[in-house]
Amino acid sequence: MNATAVEDRLQRPDADQGADRATSLTPAPGDRRRLGAALAIPAAFLVWVAAARFLNGRGGIDLPHFDQGLWLASRGRGPASTVFGEGLLDDHFGPAILVFAPLYRLVATPLWLITAQVAAAWFAVWQIAGRLSPSLGWKRAAAVAAALLLSPPVASALLWDVHSVAFAVPFALAAVFAIQEDRPWRALAFGLVAAMFRADVAYGVLVAFLLLPGLSRRRLRPAVLLLAYVGLATFLEMHLGGHGAAGAWAGYYSRLGTSPVDALAHPWRFVTVLASPSTIAKALPWMAVGGFLCVGRPRLMLPGIAAGLTTLLSNWPGTSYWGFHYGIAPAVLLAVAWVPVLRRRPERVTLVLGGVLILSLLGSPFTPVPVIDTGNARAISFFDPDTDARCIAQGIPDGAGVSAAIAPATFLAHRETLFYWPYPFEGAPKFPSLQDARPDRALRVDYIIRPSDDRRAVPDGFEADGATARYVRYRRVATTAPAAPTCASEASDSGR
Repeated sequence: MNATAVEDRLQRPDADQGADRATSLTPAPGDRRRLGAALAIPAAFLVWVAAARFLNGRGGIDLPHFDQGLWLASRGRGPASTVFGEGLLDDHFGPAILVFAPLYRLVATPLWLITAQVAAAWFAVWQIAGRLSPSLGWKRAAAVAAALLLSPPVASALLWDVHSVAFAVPFALAAVFAIQEDRPWRALAFGLVAAMFRADVAYGVLVAFLLLPGLSRRRLRPAVLLLAYVGLATFLEMHLGGHGAAGAWAGYYSRLGTSPVDALAHPWRFVTVLASPSTIAKALPWMAVGGFLCVGRPRLMLPGIAAGLTTLLSNWPGTSYWGFHYGIAPAVLLAVAWVPVLRRRPERVTLVLGGVLILSLLGSPFTPVPVIDTGNARAISFFDPDTDARCIAQGIPDGAGVSAAIAPATFLAHRETLFYWPYPFEGAPKFPSLQDARPDRALRVDYIIRPSDDRRAVPDGFEADGATARYVRYRRVATTAPAAPTCASEASDSGR
């Protein structure tokens, strides 16, 4: 053994880190298949529920954004989604999402995205189960992994909407596990894929490279390469969007200061924000699904904490709800710390399952009357079709620009111009990129679909073109012809 090898070996004191321990972390081939098949059952259930949400017009705000951007990209027009006033690569710089564009060329449907993000979560929990099964047996390992898959932080992310963070998580987890196995270049490959979906999820991989036990010179070069890409992606994410770097910072991190420089000059603000009750409340679901087991291994918690840091520090209201997608990354990456605990103490499986059960009773998407407001609809409602939304969207020409309420917009994404009402006629302060009215963009709108109880004034030049119980449609007289929804009479009693 040469001097370099001896040095590297001495710098890996944690027994869980070395490649020489990899065999003990690998399940038998038969167990791999059993785990995959067992976890496919809850995964298929989640696909069914998430698909029902879209097909019944109950989708979230991000789905039309991704759906429109990929439809445009699949037809060679660039991923220039208009829903949030910025393209797919402007909001969060994640070019890997364009891998779905060829699939949209075959069949243009967001069901690709819905199915793929559940498959991504399946891959993540399958990795966890595989590391548990040599100690727990495949059945108990599958039970823990299935509980994590159906837990509020993970299931809510998969059912709330489509978002690139869900695609990044399994690759980030694979990267961290590769670091623990002393395979730094393999970790770089997985880490780059994670970062190409969502840069901030890869922060967890960077922390793992630099701070997990077993640091050696072999890790440094791939860590620097990953840091270079993540830094570039973060820079582009901050500057490409229509709100610019200043707008992005103000929309998400104004509690820390007026700018990143101001925040770094006053580091105690980070401590104040992280120690606040609201921030601690954000992290409680992540800890409840196994994270509480690893408080005695804080070093191994760092990848999960880093992956959730942008959520913890953000003052954007959406990050305060369990039902949004942000919790999936830290909840899954904290498994890096609690998996070794379960491997040594298999009897604590019941604690993990109990934690998931209690959290689910408080605020799962499957709980009919949750104690906690998760910000998400109940899964049972996904099977109640919004017939009004589908009806009011019928008859609008494919080439027409539309400003619509969220539910009808679900069925109108395959066009060049789609906005959420009342944008661009009025600003939408909830979204950093839609703060101000845009008269130039308003000229591209041919149809407006607004909720029937919305009392905002309809712009001049539009007249009523049809109505249901829940929505009223208007058309621009100068550019369109009357085309009232054919189902208006049937829909008049729906949705009441």
